[in-house]
Amino acid sequence: MTTRPEFDAEQIDRADTFTTARFLGRGQYEVRNFPTRAEAAADAMGDRRAMIYAVTPEGMSIHLGNGA
Repeated sequence: MTTRPEFDAEQIDRADTFTTARFLGRGQYEVRNFPTRAEAAADAMGDRRAMIYAVTPEGMSIHLGNGA
């Protein structure tokens, strides 16, 4: 049986897009798409509120963390 961390790691390896999302207020978000995790992390750097996600080809998203 696959554990949740193992499943998430498999999906992150399969991801074809990485996104950052910033809450703007009242249900509004600014979403930016990147081809690599490093680019998404660089975009989120310096903004703890920026959330980083890995997105699989099917559209499943896995939260990777927040900018620091």
